[in-house]
Amino acid sequence: MTETSQNVVLWSGDDLIMRFTVKDKSGNPVDLAGASAKWFLAKTPNSRLDANILIKKDSSDDQQIWFDHPDTFWRINVRLTPADTENIAPNANYYHECQAVLFSGEVTTPAIGKFKLNPTVIPDPS
Repeated sequence: MTETSQNVVLWSGDDLIMRFTVKDKSGNPVDLAGASAKWFLAKTPNSRLDANILIKKDSSDDQQIWFDHPDTFWRINVRLTPADTENIAPNANYYHECQAVLFSGEVTTPAIGKFKLNPTVIPDPS
């Protein structure tokens, strides 16, 4: 079940871990064992061209996306690092989307929303 308005505000160069809970249409937990996931940041919700996709994350790299279930519900965790936003124009509103493919093959989009990237004065310390 898609959770809309999962809006994110981030300051350019900051670390962030976004956590998305996955539920079925009745609001029950969805088992993410054996699932895969992707998360994209794009210029607009209609950005299907690679030139309009600003960040791509994939669970094939468990440093980018990983799953956990600290309670009843499984979560998809997406990590952003300072390097992810260093070349993206701040003071802009973008769109983000998370999609999971369950072990059964069912595709679900647990989160969509606006993504606001704010500028910073202090440069990335790395």
